[in-house]
Amino acid sequence: MYDDPLPQSPASIELKGISRRVGRHFSLENISLRVRQGEILGLIGHTGAGKSSLLRVIAGLDAPDSGDIDLGGIQATRTLPHKRGVAMVFQRDVFYPGQPLERDRLEAARAGVFDRWRAVGISVEEILQELEFSEELFSQPPETLSGGQGRRASLLRAMFRDTPILLADEPLAGLDLWTRDRVARLLWRFVRATGKSLVVVAHEPVEAVGLADRLAVLHKGRLVQTGRPAELTSKPGHRVVVSLLQYPPWNDLTKFASSKSKDSSGLEMVLIPPANCRVDSEPVSEMMAIPVRMLRRRWSIADSFLEWVSSDTGEVLRTPDKVDPPASGWLSWEERDEVRFGCNGQRL
Repeated sequence: MYDDPLPQSPASIELKGISRRVGRHFSLENISLRVRQGEILGLIGHTGAGKSSLLRVIAGLDAPDSGDIDLGGIQATRTLPHKRGVAMVFQRDVFYPGQPLERDRLEAARAGVFDRWRAVGISVEEILQELEFSEELFSQPPETLSGGQGRRASLLRAMFRDTPILLADEPLAGLDLWTRDRVARLLWRFVRATGKSLVVVAHEPVEAVGLADRLAVLHKGRLVQTGRPAELTSKPGHRVVVSLLQYPPWNDLTKFASSKSKDSSGLEMVLIPPANCRVDSEPVSEMMAIPVRMLRRRWSIADSFLEWVSSDTGEVLRTPDKVDPPASGWLSWEERDEVRFGCNGQRL
C-alpha cells in the first residue's frame, strides 16, 4: 500500500484503507489519503485508474467494501450522501429536467450563501462573469444548454450549495483553452477565499498541474504517488507518473540500456528524458549510442522536438530540436541519466 505522506494536520477529508471491488476486479484498493481544509487536490491517472470511483465513494454514492472515511473530523462511512457536507460536479452533467438554475440561485440567496461569499471578498456577480453565465441561461431549461454551458452550470450549482467540500469530475472538460484557464483560476481563488476543500479530476493532467496544490496519482485502483506538482514532475516515483506528466514522452531505452533490464520479464524498465539525449553523425566516445534515422520534427504548444527511429528495433525516440539535424546518426546518452523502474512500476 502507498501511504499518503501528508503530515497529520486538520483535514477535511481522510481516507483510511479504502477498497472497493466491482465484480472480480478492484476499482479501488487500500487507498489512504488526506486532504487539508482549504487544499486543492488533483486526482490524475489513465482511463480506468479509479478516479471517478474514488470521488463517488467520498460523496457516499458508492459504499467501500472496507476502510473508513472521515469528513471534517466526523466518521462518515455510513453517513447518507446529503448529510456529508459534499457537493459534486459529475463527469456527465446531471440536472432535473425542466428545472432552470434560477431555483438553485434563489435557494442559495435565501440560505445566505452570497452574504458569506461577500464577507470573504467573493461576489456572485464576479463568479457569473468569469463563468460567462448570463441571466438568460438561468431561466433556460438545463437540457437545452450546450455542452460548455452545461459544464459551467453544473459547477455553478455545486458552488451554490456552499458545502465545506467540493468534488469535481472533469469540471473543465468541453471548455476551450482560454475558458479552461479562466475557470481554473476562478476555482483556485474561490477555494482560497472560502477555505473549502476541492478534489478535482482533471480531463488533462496539465490542468491539474496548473490548479492543484498537490496531486494524487492513481494506477489500476492503487495510489502510487502524491506530492506537489513540481515534486512529481522532477522526481516521478512511478513510471505511470512519467507517462502522465512528461511531454515530450521520455525515451524507452529498456532494450538498449547498459545493464540487463527487460520490462516484459519483470526486471525493470529504463526511461530517459529527451533533454538528456543527443544525435551525432558519429558515436560519442564513453557514451551509450544506437543508430537512428530522422523521422520528423514535431511541435508542442511549448516547444519543438525531433523524433528518430532506431535502425535496429524501429523504436521511436526523441531529442531536443536543433538546427540542421543529420538525416541519420547515433543517438547517445549517459548511463547516469537513465531512470529505472521495477516490475511493479516503482522507481528503483
